[in-house]
Amino acid sequence: MNPRNRADVDRAAIASTTAEWLTAVNASDADRCGAVWVADGVLMPPHHPPVQGRQAIVEYFRSLFSRSIVGLRFTSSHIHLAGDTALEDVTYTAVIWPRGGVSPIKDAGKALHVYRLTRRGSCRSTSGTAINPLGRGANLVSSPRR
Repeated sequence: MNPRNRADVDRAAIASTTAEWLTAVNASDADRCGAVWVADGVLMPPHHPPVQGRQAIVEYFRSLFSRSIVGLRFTSSHIHLAGDTALEDVTYTAVIWPRGGVSPIKDAGKALHVYRLTRRGSCRSTSGTAINPLGRGANLVSSPRR
């Protein structure tokens, strides 16, 4: 496969993985959220210590979804390929509805996803950093872009 075709395949795999994760978040499906992570992946959510490993990430989302419903949308995505690693920087909007009748929290920010590419034309998220620009809400992986 020529390099240009390989890059297209890798970008399509990342877009598919991102779509899988967004669908899982919006469905409050913790198991599906965890499925896009490698076994030793790291999630660094805002206002929370790093979460290490797929099972711990699943538990984090299970806890999050037990307390709130999250509506998440990516408003932009740029994919950068570097060998067997890819970075996806995104902007997002989110609405978090805490259970129990509390007013929803609206959020917007930037995220950085790190992917490990495989030879099969698929990928899994490996790590990311998290800072929520508004200091509230929930997002998978994000970091400030200044």
